[in-house]
Amino acid sequence: MLKTILKILRIDINENERLIDLIASYSKLKKISRDYKVKVITDNDNLDKKLFDDLYKIRYEIYCLLDKLLDENDYPEKYETDEYDKHSTHLIILDKKEKIIGTTRVIRNSVLSFPTLKEFHLEKELESLPHEKIAEISRFIIIPEYRKTLLFLDLCKVMYLFNKKMGIRYYLGCGEMWFIKKLKATFGEVKILGEPLFCFNALNYPFLIDTKNLEERLPIQNKILLQYFNSEDKSMKF
Repeated sequence: MLKTILKILRIDINENERLIDLIASYSKLKKISRDYKVKVITDNDNLDKKLFDDLYKIRYEIYCLLDKLLDENDYPEKYETDEYDKHSTHLIILDKKEKIIGTTRVIRNSVLSFPTLKEFHLEKELESLPHEKIAEISRFIIIPEYRKTLLFLDLCKVMYLFNKKMGIRYYLGCGEMWFIKKLKATFGEVKILGEPLFCFNALNYPFLIDTKNLEERLPIQNKILLQYFNSEDKSMKF
Protein backbone atom coordinates (compact mmCIF):
# COMPACT_ATOMS: atom_id res chain seq x y z
CA MET A 1 0.00 0.00 0.00
CA LEU A 2 2.77 2.42 0.94
CA LYS A 3 4.65 1.69 -2.27
CA THR A 4 1.47 2.38 -4.24
CA ILE A 5 1.08 5.83 -2.66
CA LEU A 6 4.74 6.64 -3.20
CA LYS A 7 4.51 5.58 -6.83
CA ILE A 8 1.47 7.81 -7.34
CA LEU A 9 3.30 10.82 -5.94
CA ARG A 10 6.70 10.07 -7.58
CA ILE A 11 8.35 10.28 -4.15
CA ASP A 12 12.00 9.29 -3.67
CA ILE A 13 12.01 6.87 -0.73
CA ASN A 14 15.58 7.67 0.30
CA GLU A 15 14.97 11.42 0.48
CA ASN A 16 11.60 11.42 2.22
CA GLU A 17 11.88 9.30 5.37
CA ARG A 18 9.74 11.72 7.41
CA LEU A 19 6.99 11.64 4.80
CA ILE A 20 7.11 7.85 4.68
CA ASP A 21 6.49 7.78 8.42
CA LEU A 22 3.41 9.96 7.91
CA ILE A 23 1.85 7.74 5.29
CA ALA A 24 2.86 4.37 6.68
CA SER A 25 -0.79 3.41 7.11
CA TYR A 26 -4.08 4.20 5.42
CA SER A 27 -5.56 5.54 8.66
CA LYS A 28 -2.79 8.14 8.88
CA LEU A 29 -3.44 9.15 5.30
CA LYS A 30 -7.09 9.83 6.17
CA LYS A 31 -6.07 11.74 9.30
CA ILE A 32 -3.77 14.04 7.30
CA SER A 33 -6.59 14.86 4.93
CA ARG A 34 -8.89 15.84 7.82
CA ASP A 35 -6.45 18.56 8.83
CA TYR A 36 -7.58 20.49 5.77
CA LYS A 37 -10.74 22.42 5.12
CA VAL A 38 -12.18 22.53 1.60
CA LYS A 39 -14.07 25.51 0.22
CA VAL A 40 -15.99 25.41 -3.04
CA ILE A 41 -16.91 28.87 -4.30
CA THR A 42 -17.96 30.65 -7.47
CA ASP A 43 -17.45 34.24 -8.55
CA ASN A 44 -21.05 35.01 -7.51
CA ASP A 45 -20.35 34.20 -3.86
CA ASN A 46 -20.26 37.77 -2.53
CA LEU A 47 -19.95 36.56 1.05
CA ASP A 48 -16.49 35.18 0.28
CA LYS A 49 -14.88 38.43 -0.86
CA LYS A 50 -11.90 38.04 1.50
CA LEU A 51 -11.34 34.49 0.31
CA PHE A 52 -11.38 35.66 -3.30
CA ASP A 53 -8.89 38.38 -2.42
CA ASP A 54 -6.63 35.77 -0.85
CA LEU A 55 -7.11 33.45 -3.83
CA TYR A 56 -6.16 36.00 -6.47
CA LYS A 57 -3.20 37.15 -4.37
CA ILE A 58 -1.84 33.62 -3.99
CA ARG A 59 -2.30 33.02 -7.71
CA TYR A 60 -0.29 36.18 -8.41
CA GLU A 61 2.43 35.14 -5.96
CA ILE A 62 2.76 31.63 -7.40
CA TYR A 63 2.11 32.18 -11.11
CA CYS A 64 3.85 35.55 -11.48
CA LEU A 65 6.51 35.83 -8.79
CA LEU A 66 7.53 32.28 -7.89
CA ASP A 67 7.01 30.04 -10.91
CA LYS A 68 7.23 32.86 -13.49
CA LEU A 69 4.40 31.43 -15.59
CA LEU A 70 2.85 34.85 -16.19
CA ASP A 71 4.35 38.33 -16.50
CA GLU A 72 3.94 40.20 -13.23
CA ASN A 73 3.82 43.50 -15.13
CA ASP A 74 0.44 42.48 -16.55
CA TYR A 75 -1.01 42.47 -13.03
CA PRO A 76 -0.17 45.86 -11.44
CA GLU A 77 -2.77 45.34 -8.70
CA LYS A 78 -0.95 42.12 -7.67
CA TYR A 79 -4.09 40.04 -8.32
CA GLU A 80 -4.07 37.27 -10.91
CA THR A 81 -7.55 36.94 -12.36
CA ASP A 82 -9.10 36.76 -15.81
CA GLU A 83 -12.44 36.60 -17.62
CA TYR A 84 -12.81 32.85 -17.01
CA ASP A 85 -13.11 33.27 -13.25
CA LYS A 86 -16.73 34.37 -13.66
CA HIS A 87 -17.47 31.02 -15.28
CA SER A 88 -15.52 28.87 -12.83
CA THR A 89 -15.90 26.97 -9.62
CA HIS A 90 -12.89 27.34 -7.36
CA LEU A 91 -11.78 24.37 -5.25
CA ILE A 92 -9.72 25.68 -2.35
CA ILE A 93 -7.92 23.84 0.44
CA LEU A 94 -7.26 25.81 3.63
CA ASP A 95 -5.09 24.91 6.58
CA LYS A 96 -6.14 25.33 10.21
CA LYS A 97 -5.23 29.02 10.11
CA GLU A 98 -7.50 29.61 7.08
CA LYS A 99 -4.48 30.03 4.81
CA ILE A 100 -4.80 28.81 1.22
CA ILE A 101 -2.38 25.93 0.68
CA GLY A 102 -3.81 24.46 -2.51
CA THR A 103 -6.34 25.37 -5.17
CA THR A 104 -7.57 24.70 -8.65
CA ARG A 105 -10.42 26.14 -10.66
CA VAL A 106 -12.89 24.19 -12.77
CA ILE A 107 -13.95 26.26 -15.78
CA ARG A 108 -17.47 25.51 -16.93
CA ASN A 109 -18.72 25.62 -20.50
CA SER A 110 -19.87 29.15 -21.41
CA VAL A 111 -19.98 31.65 -24.25
CA LEU A 112 -16.23 32.05 -23.71
CA SER A 113 -15.65 28.35 -24.51
CA PHE A 114 -12.52 26.89 -22.88
CA PRO A 115 -9.08 28.55 -22.88
CA THR A 116 -7.23 25.37 -23.89
CA LEU A 117 -9.68 24.69 -26.72
CA LYS A 118 -9.11 28.18 -28.15
CA GLU A 119 -5.37 28.35 -27.51
CA PHE A 120 -4.66 24.98 -29.14
CA HIS A 121 -7.47 25.11 -31.75
CA LEU A 122 -9.04 21.83 -30.60
CA GLU A 123 -12.50 22.35 -32.13
CA LYS A 124 -12.16 19.25 -34.31
CA GLU A 125 -10.79 17.04 -31.51
CA LEU A 126 -13.67 17.95 -29.18
CA GLU A 127 -16.56 18.39 -31.60
CA SER A 128 -18.03 14.94 -30.86
CA LEU A 129 -18.07 15.44 -27.08
CA PRO A 130 -21.00 17.04 -25.22
CA HIS A 131 -19.56 20.34 -24.01
CA GLU A 132 -21.92 20.45 -21.04
CA LYS A 133 -20.03 17.38 -19.75
CA ILE A 134 -16.62 19.05 -20.17
CA ALA A 135 -14.83 21.22 -17.64
CA GLU A 136 -11.32 22.62 -17.76
CA ILE A 137 -8.75 22.18 -14.98
CA SER A 138 -6.91 25.45 -14.55
CA ARG A 139 -4.68 27.31 -12.06
CA PHE A 140 -3.69 24.11 -10.25
CA ILE A 141 -1.59 25.40 -7.36
CA ILE A 142 0.11 23.91 -4.33
CA ILE A 143 2.16 26.32 -2.25
CA PRO A 144 5.89 25.43 -1.93
CA GLU A 145 5.72 24.26 1.70
CA TYR A 146 3.25 21.52 0.72
CA ARG A 147 4.71 20.35 -2.60
CA LYS A 148 6.40 17.33 -1.02
CA THR A 149 3.38 16.24 0.97
CA LEU A 150 0.15 14.44 0.13
CA LEU A 151 -1.64 17.65 -0.83
CA PHE A 152 -1.45 16.86 -4.55
CA LEU A 153 -3.35 13.65 -3.91
CA ASP A 154 -5.86 15.42 -1.67
CA LEU A 155 -6.52 18.09 -4.28
CA CYS A 156 -7.11 15.33 -6.83
CA LYS A 157 -9.59 13.79 -4.39
CA VAL A 158 -11.45 17.11 -4.19
CA MET A 159 -11.60 17.20 -8.00
CA TYR A 160 -12.86 13.61 -8.09
CA LEU A 161 -15.64 14.28 -5.56
CA PHE A 162 -16.63 17.50 -7.30
CA ASN A 163 -16.76 15.72 -10.65
CA LYS A 164 -19.06 13.03 -9.20
CA LYS A 165 -21.43 15.61 -7.75
CA MET A 166 -21.60 17.81 -10.84
CA GLY A 167 -21.76 15.06 -13.45
CA ILE A 168 -18.57 16.12 -15.22
CA ARG A 169 -17.21 13.40 -17.47
CA TYR A 170 -14.28 15.08 -19.22
CA TYR A 171 -11.52 17.22 -17.75
CA LEU A 172 -9.69 19.36 -20.30
CA GLY A 173 -6.46 21.18 -19.61
CA CYS A 174 -2.91 21.94 -20.64
CA GLY A 175 0.31 21.40 -18.75
CA GLU A 176 3.95 20.52 -18.82
CA MET A 177 4.82 16.86 -19.25
CA TRP A 178 5.82 16.37 -15.59
CA PHE A 179 2.33 17.52 -14.52
CA ILE A 180 0.59 15.30 -17.06
CA LYS A 181 2.61 12.31 -15.85
CA LYS A 182 1.53 13.04 -12.30
CA LEU A 183 -2.12 13.24 -13.35
CA LYS A 184 -1.72 9.99 -15.29
CA ALA A 185 -0.27 8.25 -12.24
CA THR A 186 -3.35 9.32 -10.28
CA PHE A 187 -6.24 9.28 -12.76
CA GLY A 188 -5.00 6.70 -15.26
CA GLU A 189 -5.27 7.44 -18.95
CA VAL A 190 -4.56 11.05 -19.92
CA LYS A 191 -5.00 11.68 -23.64
CA ILE A 192 -2.68 14.17 -25.34
CA LEU A 193 -4.84 16.06 -27.83
CA GLY A 194 -2.23 17.74 -29.99
CA GLU A 195 1.20 19.25 -30.40
CA PRO A 196 2.62 21.33 -27.54
CA LEU A 197 2.77 25.12 -27.55
CA PHE A 198 5.05 27.47 -25.68
CA CYS A 199 2.77 29.24 -23.24
CA PHE A 200 2.94 30.03 -19.53
CA ASN A 201 6.69 30.33 -20.07
CA ALA A 202 7.02 26.60 -20.80
CA LEU A 203 6.18 23.88 -23.31
CA ASN A 204 2.60 22.82 -22.55
CA TYR A 205 0.55 19.96 -23.96
CA PRO A 206 -3.25 19.92 -24.30
CA PHE A 207 -4.81 16.91 -22.57
CA LEU A 208 -8.15 15.28 -21.81
CA ILE A 209 -9.16 12.99 -18.93
CA ASP A 210 -12.23 10.79 -19.34
CA THR A 211 -13.43 10.19 -15.78
CA LYS A 212 -15.50 7.21 -16.91
CA ASN A 213 -12.24 5.41 -17.68
CA LEU A 214 -11.05 6.32 -14.19
CA GLU A 215 -14.10 4.78 -12.53
CA GLU A 216 -13.68 1.63 -14.62
CA ARG A 217 -9.92 1.35 -14.06
CA LEU A 218 -9.51 2.04 -10.34
CA PRO A 219 -11.56 -0.89 -8.99
CA ILE A 220 -9.23 -3.23 -10.90
CA GLN A 221 -5.83 -1.51 -10.85
CA ASN A 222 -5.80 0.62 -7.71
CA LYS A 223 -8.38 -0.30 -5.09
CA ILE A 224 -6.49 1.58 -2.39
CA LEU A 225 -6.70 4.88 -4.25
CA LEU A 226 -10.38 4.31 -5.03
CA GLN A 227 -11.06 3.55 -1.37
CA TYR A 228 -9.30 6.76 -0.40
CA PHE A 229 -11.12 8.87 -3.00
CA ASN A 230 -14.48 7.52 -1.83
CA SER A 231 -13.72 7.54 1.90
CA GLU A 232 -15.90 9.80 4.00
CA ASP A 233 -14.14 13.01 4.94
CA LYS A 234 -16.08 15.79 6.67
CA SER A 235 -13.60 18.42 5.46
CA MET A 236 -14.34 17.53 1.84
CA LYS A 237 -18.15 17.70 1.77
CA PHE A 238 -19.51 20.23 -0.68
